Amino acid sequence: MAPVAAFEGAAVRLNDGTVLEPDVVIAATGYRTDLEAMLGDLGVLDKGVPKANGGTPSGQPGLWFIGMRPSLTSYFHSAGLQAEAIARQIAKGL
Repeated sequence: MAPVAAFEGAAVRLNDGTVLEPDVVIAATGYRTDLEAMLGDLGVLDKGVPKANGGTPSGQPGLWFIGMRPSLTSYFHSAGLQAEAIARQIAKGL
């Protein structure tokens, strides 16, 4: 599948010209995110890092962030808690 060129409302345009209307887009960026290239124009970043994280709305409908934040119980446990918080917000219709 071709890389994403742009998000256009509910549609996603790929570099090869294909347009998709997915239910969900997950960007698993790893530890080096380069989010500015993907989301820089949306006003959701502060110096390349999401302003909102976990269950906090980003300010863009349907856009959520989970980060690998330090935790006494592990990064992955923290990410799981954030995912649960996001799922609760989505279930509420936010």
